[in-house]
Order: sequence, then structure tokens, then C-alpha cells
Amino acid sequence: MQSLWVPYIENVQNSYLSYWVSPQRVTENYARAVSNITDSTIVATRLANNALFASMDAWKNSIQHARDNAKEFSRLNANVANTFENAARDNLRDFSKEVETHSRRQ
Repeated sequence: MQSLWVPYIENVQNSYLSYWVSPQRVTENYARAVSNITDSTIVATRLANNALFASMDAWKNSIQHARDNAKEFSRLNANVANTFENAARDNLRDFSKEVETHSRRQ
């Protein structure tokens, strides 16, 4: 029933008002606006998600590099500690030999 009256109402309105004021045009424009807003919201959400996941990947890579660097520093410090330990042991052994040799001479 309503579809029968739409052309008549549009003809009357077109004679007195501009074309964009017709109920069908208002409905179409409203539907387009809602569709555009929905599409824009979906795209904005997708872009925000992409930025968030890219940031998370960068953070994950940064944490992985920090972890690798910490392991390398730990290995380096262990090597330095072993070097000092070996040097101290060698010096103590050499000192003990020197003291023993020196005490035999006397």
C-alpha cells in the first residue's frame, strides 16, 4: 500500500519541493550514510588493530633482543670470572713454587 503512494507523493513534492526531500531519497541517503559510517568504523578498527599488532611485534622483537643481550652479557661475565679465577690460581701456584724454591735454598 505504501509503495503505491510513494510515486504520487514524490510527484507532488517534486512540483513544490526539491528532489532530495522525497521520503525515498531521504531513506536512501540515510542508508548510504549509515553504510559509510559502518564501513569507516570497520576500516578504522582494522587500522587500529594492525597498528596494535605491529607495535606488539616490535615490542616482542625488542624483548627478544634484550633477552639475547642479557644472555650474551651473562656469558661474557662468566668468561671474565673464569679468566680471573684461572689467573689467580696460576699466580698462586707460581707463588707457591717460588716460595718453595726460595725456602729450599735457605
